[in-house]
Amino acid sequence: MSFDCPVWPPNWPEIDASVQRVLGSGDWGRYHSETCEGLRARIAEFTGVSEVRLCCSGTAALEIALRAAQVGQGDEVVLAAYDFPGNFRTVELLGARPVLLDVAAGSISIDPQQLQSVAPGEESSRIRAVIASHLYGRPADVKRLREVCDARGWILVEDACQAIGMTMGGLQVGGGGHFATLSFGGSKPVSAGGGGALLASDAKLAARLGGLIDRPGDAFPLSPLQAAVIGPQLERLAELNRIRLSTVEFLQREVVAQLDSWEWLSQVEPDVVPTHYKVGWIADSPEHRDRILAAADQENLPLGPGFRSLSRCSARRCGKPVPTPLSDRLGECLFVLDHRALILPESRHGELAESLLRVCSAAC
Repeated sequence: MSFDCPVWPPNWPEIDASVQRVLGSGDWGRYHSETCEGLRARIAEFTGVSEVRLCCSGTAALEIALRAAQVGQGDEVVLAAYDFPGNFRTVELLGARPVLLDVAAGSISIDPQQLQSVAPGEESSRIRAVIASHLYGRPADVKRLREVCDARGWILVEDACQAIGMTMGGLQVGGGGHFATLSFGGSKPVSAGGGGALLASDAKLAARLGGLIDRPGDAFPLSPLQAAVIGPQLERLAELNRIRLSTVEFLQREVVAQLDSWEWLSQVEPDVVPTHYKVGWIADSPEHRDRILAAADQENLPLGPGFRSLSRCSARRCGKPVPTPLSDRLGECLFVLDHRALILPESRHGELAESLLRVCSAAC
């Protein structure tokens, strides 16, 4: 018996109706779309960040943010050795050098203590920006990272591409850094097949965006049809996040202890209302992870590997001022359950538990 995974992206009548309105009005073919402007304003209201620019992807949003931070040839950008590889490649695209630090213990994001230990002086004089990613429902410690960056004159880019709708201490993600990026890629909790947004909480930096984006047309546009499908999903994001959280809480309460040798990584934290794009476990070896993923494939359960550790890249491509054992272990042994399996109704939680237990048993 294989697992029947819910379909994503969603097939909702309100999405169809929104698209039909855009098609019928002709707004789908306009440079200055009312639908896009409405979405931009909605994201600004939702996040509490007034300066929002829609764009063609979360990766494009990061590129624009780094350009606005005046990152260029010979500069350095700090990021975790465990991160989305597109962030690393975007730094390289601008002619800058990625500098890798480890994740914090028990976390999936850059360690603020290691960032603090980067001594001001000649060895850090080329650093212009820091990228901090919220991954797998676990937030980066943006408050501490921002304090370090402000003290050093560095620009903090908050990668919230997996985390739209997450709150920390009652505040939406996206306003803790100088910039923040969002993604509406095909697998994301708010999906348009592609697209993204850039949020700027610093007025001086926000003033640079027009010169980078408007030429005079938008050089990195999100289409009105994409905006049309995003709007209805934003309206139901809090509802779906509650469903995902309910499933994660069930797993943590009823299932995690039964999954022998699977180290649970996606704890529910008291001051965080997460967006669980994926939830993670760590296998006790790379070979064990391979067996788990093979068994999950047979079960039709959406388990997959995490990112590879960026520390595998050569020293010619990046700086490695500290060892990164935690990031390396994540790269070798982390595996993740996709949010499609988390949007199950409570009546199907037992099915998910049984499927996970079968995979665990088969991979022993």
